[in-house]
Amino acid sequence: MKKKIALTILLIFSFAYSYACSCGISGNFQTVSKDTELVALVKIKKYLTFDRRYGESTPMSMEVEIIETLKGNTKSKRVVVWGDNGMLCRPYVSNFIKGEYYFMALNSGDEKYGHKDEKSSDYAISICGEYWMHANIDAKLAESEFSGKTKSIPFKEIFSYFK
Repeated sequence: MKKKIALTILLIFSFAYSYACSCGISGNFQTVSKDTELVALVKIKKYLTFDRRYGESTPMSMEVEIIETLKGNTKSKRVVVWGDNGMLCRPYVSNFIKGEYYFMALNSGDEKYGHKDEKSSDYAISICGEYWMHANIDAKLAESEFSGKTKSIPFKEIFSYFK
């Protein structure tokens, strides 16, 4: 009987582990943004898609307004950004505050491995490095919290990375 219980517990944990996110930290914003398709200063407009998680309605995607594009091209001034669904290497979009500004380094959405409603024309944000920084639009400073160290970076410095 003890062997059956132990085997059951082992199977449960191995199943859960096989769907968990596994990534290394790829670096700070300047480093990770080199390998992304779109880098932009954005404003969070609204949450779009919701799923039930832990008995609550949890946002899975958000609409962001592109204030300034630093790298890449997009046909629209507003794009959809997908976050975590519980087993992707992405932040939960509820971490981003509606009406606030962020610098974001994004890649195309993933129809095959992303959320069931995700399209390749959408974008996704990773959690495997500093793929976003909160932006104080009035002070023109971004707040970097990479490696547990908080520092303010002037917008001019961030823009210079992409010239």
